[in-house]
Amino acid sequence: MLFADGTLFLHGEHPFEHGQLGVCASLSRDHGANLEPVQDLIVDRSGTFSHCDARFAVFGDGDVLGLLWTF
Repeated sequence: MLFADGTLFLHGEHPFEHGQLGVCASLSRDHGANLEPVQDLIVDRSGTFSHCDARFAVFGDGDVLGLLWTF
C-alpha cells in the first residue's frame, strides 16, 4: 500500500511462539530501496487466536483501517 507522502507499507504474516499466526509490517520511505525493521502489528501472545489475511485501507485524512481473519 502506498501512502500519500510516498511511504510504502508492506504487510505479511508469520507464526509466533505458540504456532499462532500474527500480522507484521514494514515501511519504506525511499520507494522500496530500504525497509525499516519489521514490526508485529497484531498477535495474540497467549496463543489462543491466529490473525491472518489482513487487508488495509487508507482514508483521505490518513487514518488506516485494517480488517483480518481471526480464528
